[in-house]
Amino acid sequence: SSGINAEYGGPSSIPQSERIYLNVTAEGGKQCYFHCSNLWTVGRSVDAISDHMGLKNNNDQAGVDQLVMEYQGEVLVMGDKLCDNTQSGDTVNLKYIPPS
Repeated sequence: SSGINAEYGGPSSIPQSERIYLNVTAEGGKQCYFHCSNLWTVGRSVDAISDHMGLKNNNDQAGVDQLVMEYQGEVLVMGDKLCDNTQSGDTVNLKYIPPS
């Protein structure tokens, strides 16, 4: 692989001043570097990252495993703002949890 650029993603429409750059890990050893907007919720960020990484995301359906974002061992609340929980350079993990 040609380093971080090959694994990099994020919407170009987000102004530089709004970008939060995250190192993202996911099950199966998947990894990427992705920028989200500091205006986004955690849930919106999970949607964008999972789309980029090709992760199955059925969070709009009830009764199925939910894809969540974990930071330092804590599962973040989907409706919270991402920037209230993380900052650029942080590593987050996307993982599946059984429906609550």
